[in-house]
Amino acid sequence: MPAVVPLAPAVVETVSPPAAAAAVDGQTLMAALENAELSSLDRLVLRNVAGKMGLPPFYPGQPDPETLEIAGAAADAVGGDGYAASAAVALSHVMSLYSLSMDASHKGLKAGEVETKAILDLFDRHKLVAQPLFLATRYLLAKQYEGMDLGDAMIELGNGSGDTAHSILGDRKLCLGSTPIIDENMGARANFGSHRHYMAIDASQIPFQDETFATATMNYTFYHLEFPARTCGEVFRVLQPGGTFAFNFLKRDDVAATRVLPQMLSGLGMSDHARRADSFVFVDYGADSETPDLAQAIRLIEEAGFVDVKVRPYLSRSLSALIWWVRDFEIVLGLSAITGVANPSIAERYRTFCKDVLAPLLANDDDLAAREGGTFAFVTARKPGAPVAALDDEAVLQRRRCPKTGRPLIDRGGWLDGGGTAYPVLRGIPLMMPVYADIWSAQFPGLPPEERPEFRYLE
Repeated sequence: MPAVVPLAPAVVETVSPPAAAAAVDGQTLMAALENAELSSLDRLVLRNVAGKMGLPPFYPGQPDPETLEIAGAAADAVGGDGYAASAAVALSHVMSLYSLSMDASHKGLKAGEVETKAILDLFDRHKLVAQPLFLATRYLLAKQYEGMDLGDAMIELGNGSGDTAHSILGDRKLCLGSTPIIDENMGARANFGSHRHYMAIDASQIPFQDETFATATMNYTFYHLEFPARTCGEVFRVLQPGGTFAFNFLKRDDVAATRVLPQMLSGLGMSDHARRADSFVFVDYGADSETPDLAQAIRLIEEAGFVDVKVRPYLSRSLSALIWWVRDFEIVLGLSAITGVANPSIAERYRTFCKDVLAPLLANDDDLAAREGGTFAFVTARKPGAPVAALDDEAVLQRRRCPKTGRPLIDRGGWLDGGGTAYPVLRGIPLMMPVYADIWSAQFPGLPPEERPEFRYLE
């Protein structure tokens, strides 16, 4: 096992290959690093972190035995107490090295006081997940929505944990938040409450009548859709004339080109590890050949009938390189966003890093994205026709309809009556998907809906 050396800015050493890459000799390792498209700082950190701590994939919260053994030695070297602490201290050194590097991407850029304060306020508001990747993506997405009249009769498809809507809207409230996952709706309502109502729905069968909403948004969702063409058609159907459809889209290949970790692994001939590290981050973000890329997504919304399609690039390649650089080393060190930021030995380093390094890149993202290209796109489109008066909450809820029968859904208290299909309501969250109605019925065969107990997951 290679010796673990303290990760200090002055340390620049050549190391022998780690045990995980036993088939790769030292000369091959160094040649791979020298020939890869990496900065001098990248190579320094790879030698002192990836080389000495072992090669990934080491997934957050699930370090394998070899990683734990190496980290035990690292704890002595960096003065940490146990695996989590030593990993956190190691990442703190990684960020220090980046800040000191003469070719770091933020050099020469400035952020104003107002912008810096807004970024740090976002950090303080989301302390458990406030690493650079989260802050950059949420801060810049909120900027894309600035100046948009979102209106009250609005649906967000794929609200997830709710933190995105909270970052975008603050104390303003959306009308509806929807995702197929019950727990995400529960968590979003409990933690942020950024929507007035939450529902579990299938975006390809939106359970509302035609021309119900003034605005529809999908944030970090389009590339997850199982039926993207059908979903675009459904969004078009439920929007009012003149209504706006807004979504952001991660350009997976552009992001991948900025990432150090997969490049390093591929350069070492460890393509399988590179794919696993990539899949861990992206999951189905374009990994499936059926998932549309940006050009295909735009074609789908145009085929659905949308007009005035506008695409705005954001999150520059320089910024992407930075935030994924930190995130990749969190993966290398076995840290999740929560375990990293929650660790007291690294929380202040994260905050300082965000102020001194991340903020200048965020403040200058418009210019950088125009020059370098953006790794995300913000897309807006309009349904043809003259705008009409928006509906209030009560009117929107009265326009719910059964995805199976198309008949109006009637609220019966603990369940929604779809005229032959009963949908459970779990702790105030209507589960308006046929699969939930089927599961509920299968659990209590023969019982009328009003006699069924509260919905529970099938074992």
